Amino acid sequence: LEIRLLILEPGQRGAAIRAAINICSLLHPVPFEALSYCWGENAETNPISIGNSEFQVRENLETALRYLRLENEPRTLWIDAICINQDDNHERSSQVQLMRFVYEKAERVTIWLGPESEDSPEAIQFVKHLVASGLTDAAVINSLRNKEYKRYWEALASLLKREYWTRIWILQEIVCAVEATIYIGQD
Repeated sequence: LEIRLLILEPGQRGAAIRAAINICSLLHPVPFEALSYCWGENAETNPISIGNSEFQVRENLETALRYLRLENEPRTLWIDAICINQDDNHERSSQVQLMRFVYEKAERVTIWLGPESEDSPEAIQFVKHLVASGLTDAAVINSLRNKEYKRYWEALASLLKREYWTRIWILQEIVCAVEATIYIGQD
């Protein structure tokens, strides 16, 4: 029950992406985060450095790595497109069987919704407001009736229309999570 983990080296957002791969037992894993994201419709790839080799990743994953990379310390991630050899059907099949355990064993599931959009900051602000108000039925109904909140509801609706929410795998990835954190751009 072994998996590969990506050790994302620290750096600034614009710097080249450098990483290493470590092998880890799922029975006694080192602390890691499992990335939940969309591969994206754009199949164009960009290079990142893993060890001494160049590795091609889709544009959405490269963007995620740029935003999720920490400035001063490495970040350990399990990412299906990198940690599973996608060219080896046997490995891919056996690793897919382990995915539920990967998401259960991860310290956190890191959800990447993509870069921020014009209205995503308002959607995030609104979700924080709803959570702070206790998510009571009264608070939600009040915000639905209040015209001041119309643009916030529209921003939230826009956020919920992102491709990420159409993936069937997100149910497994989120339900198995001990903890989940959602990222939209730098938020």
